[in-house]
Amino acid sequence: MAVQEQTISAARVWLYVQGVKVGYATNFQATIAFNNAPVDVLGDEFTQEYVLTSVKCAASFAMFVLFNKSLPQVGVIPNTIQTGVPVKFPEKQYDLYDWTEEKVLYRLVGAKPSRATFGVQTGSVMASNVAMDVRKIDTQPE
Repeated sequence: MAVQEQTISAARVWLYVQGVKVGYATNFQATIAFNNAPVDVLGDEFTQEYVLTSVKCAASFAMFVLFNKSLPQVGVIPNTIQTGVPVKFPEKQYDLYDWTEEKVLYRLVGAKPSRATFGVQTGSVMASNVAMDVRKIDTQPE
């Protein structure tokens, strides 16, 4: 009997939620926004410097595919969501592994979902885009 190997085409990163491998994404993007405020000196018409006032991190997965489970089952979004009703949902840690090198590329700490669009495809549940707010993006996790 021939052995069938699983081939996943176009996967770029494996996604682990709280240390458990839940699926893969063909695209991952992170945004770090640095908010700066000008420091003006009295009597000088030019701004002398800018001071960092805040930093905001966000991330998203495009074409995020799970293995025969749904987004709530793997802990990416809450089980029940109702418009206009606040939802308590714990922060999560997401580890993104480069599937070719099998090492952690990024670690998202304190992540909470901010937007998810999803649908069904044969053999899996797919989210075309999952976005989240993140407290910390670790770019050198090991």
